[in-house]
Amino acid sequence: MNPGHSPTDKSMDMRWLRWSLAAIAFLLAVIAVELSVLTGPHGPQAFAQIPDSGAQLQQLIESQKQINRALEQILDHLRTGEIKARVIDTDKDKRNPLPAPRPANSAPRPRLPRGQ
Repeated sequence: MNPGHSPTDKSMDMRWLRWSLAAIAFLLAVIAVELSVLTGPHGPQAFAQIPDSGAQLQQLIESQKQINRALEQILDHLRTGEIKARVIDTDKDKRNPLPAPRPANSAPRPRLPRGQ
């Protein structure tokens, strides 16, 4: 025997080790039970809807036909009908009138510095 260790010290060490291992085993069992209860037998399942490409194509064709009909009506009206338009002057046009057009052969006016 070792002079520094008595038989009761060894039994205390073994008892402490057994209790620690038992506590660890118990906690692992608790974790295993919680995981099995929370996730269920198969886990969460995702359900995806498969897009129907034929139906999508049919919708595109129908919308294209509607657009073509509308454009055909517009073209018929432009070819045969009268268009009524009314021009309304705005205040903006009165404040900033457009400059008069210059003759093609005239040179641009030189710009003077401010204050002269």
